[in-house]
Amino acid sequence: MAGLVHNLNLELSPLGSSHAVQAFSSALRLKTLPIHIDWVILSLACFTALYSFLAEPITKLFIRKQWAAFTDKQRADWKLRVVSLAQSLLLGPASLYVIWLQKTQWQDRSLIQRVFEYYEPETHITNVAIGYFLWHFAMMIKEFDRHGMQMIAHAVIGVVFLGGVYYPFTSSMTAWFLVYEVTNIPHNIYKFLIPLGKGVSPFSIANAVVWIVSFLFIRIIWGTYATYMYLSDLFALYNSSMTVQELGRDEWEMVQHLQKKGLEPSAVRLLVLVWCTTCGIILAGLNYLWFVLIVKTFIKKVSSRKVSPGEGQKTQ
Repeated sequence: MAGLVHNLNLELSPLGSSHAVQAFSSALRLKTLPIHIDWVILSLACFTALYSFLAEPITKLFIRKQWAAFTDKQRADWKLRVVSLAQSLLLGPASLYVIWLQKTQWQDRSLIQRVFEYYEPETHITNVAIGYFLWHFAMMIKEFDRHGMQMIAHAVIGVVFLGGVYYPFTSSMTAWFLVYEVTNIPHNIYKFLIPLGKGVSPFSIANAVVWIVSFLFIRIIWGTYATYMYLSDLFALYNSSMTVQELGRDEWEMVQHLQKKGLEPSAVRLLVLVWCTTCGIILAGLNYLWFVLIVKTFIKKVSSRKVSPGEGQKTQ
């Protein structure tokens, strides 16, 4: 690990957590996890503290009377939304910024670089996301009777899918999908307005329009394109062997370059291809389904000017 850290110009975690996960990371070949584990732990701790200690007093600063009238269920849901909004405000804009940074670099990156190179900005936002999903997983276990298995599966898939960045594997592409969190900003605002009795207010309608438009452009149009580009690279590597004859001299030289840095570019295995393809297709399909349901809910709300607390779909 010391050689890898030296080659990547990084340092082991200052809290000493690197040694605690060394065996785990070695077993799963997650070579850069020990470098980033402190940030994952910090992210998890921050989201836990926000839910347990900060969400309620922050809320009382703005809606003390309404909070006093909330049921225990409403309070728990509200605090979940506070954390969800916080991570959306962090990950959404950060992912947009990383994608903007990539715009001049992406064309210069080879196939091998796009899939196996280590990219620090992308990995840092993934640290925050994994910390959030670990917190989310714990909360869904705690409140299983209210949220069910689907939300637990959502958290598990999020951790496993994003965890590949520590191989590193497709770390350059994680921002493409974390940018989906931008759409959860108006979504959480919508959820906040319902218990306040403002689900059909002019502001709520305007917020819903922003939600629909952002969902269309980010999750449907951009998401479809990103999924296609992501899977195209994986299929291209699966259909070629790790040889100079198959990859071409330039790509083969990049393989050797990354190996000298301590990284391990390799052919994409069938199981990995099936997993990534399944996750990509399911996520894209869910986005299309959610978009239809959001539009239907919006049309119903506008036409009837009445919304019930149970309406709306979870999109995170």
